[in-house]
Amino acid sequence: MYDLTALQKDTNRRHGFSADKTLSIAQSLYEKKITTYPRTGSRYISEDVFEEVPALLRKIGKTLSNPLNRHSVDNTKVTDHHAIIPTGETPSGLSTDEITIYQMVVNRFIEAFSPDSEEERMQVRFTDGTNTFTWKACRQISLGWKAVQKGKEAEADKKEDGDEHILSSLPNLTEGEVLSLVNADITEHKTKPKPLYTEATLLSAMENAGKDVKEDDKRKVMAECGIGTPATRANIIETLILRDYIRRDKKSIIPTEKGLAVYEIVKTRKLPMRK
Repeated sequence: MYDLTALQKDTNRRHGFSADKTLSIAQSLYEKKITTYPRTGSRYISEDVFEEVPALLRKIGKTLSNPLNRHSVDNTKVTDHHAIIPTGETPSGLSTDEITIYQMVVNRFIEAFSPDSEEERMQVRFTDGTNTFTWKACRQISLGWKAVQKGKEAEADKKEDGDEHILSSLPNLTEGEVLSLVNADITEHKTKPKPLYTEATLLSAMENAGKDVKEDDKRKVMAECGIGTPATRANIIETLILRDYIRRDKKSIIPTEKGLAVYEIVKTRKLPMRK
């Protein structure tokens, strides 16, 4: 299910909403008692909330076969607030953007308690004695939770993993089998730099800040907290834009000349680490 950061990343990726806009809309839905508290860092619900799930599913017009999937139920991963879920209240008078986010929350809620999606994957390594080549393929066995949105998210995942071939059946291969070469092409490619940040990827980087830090103690501290919290990351981004350190360019986030100048000043400075 969604916590605030996951919702912000998804709305930016799928609809181009800024993190600040998503927070504002999620807050509006909460104040209208349509969805639960948005400023949460948990993607789970507790056992007592799980008891209410069948009734909530009926209120939003969805019934699922028992037993319900429990992978999003964990008391230990819920602190002050659980994941963002619908309250069961009938939505009315919502704007187009509010409907968009409300439907995303509802769909993710239904997916969370739907059966698992089953897939069969194959990864094969071929060698000509000198070079090794890798081939990946996938066969869908049952859609499970992916059926909620008729496989739309699955299609998006397929596009992100362009190296994997989607097949109706997987070939029957055995280790050491010798295959004949049908044809071969030599292609030339250039190494590309990492893509510019979008708000979705920037939120991910803030959430997981520290994974590239070499010092173990500093990496551990940053891994526990990241940069900001789910409730403050949108404001951090907006503040940097307001101060003209970064700017939006379509879906990308790029530094300004002022931002680059500040970076040159601070990049070698050691900042104090706070737990």
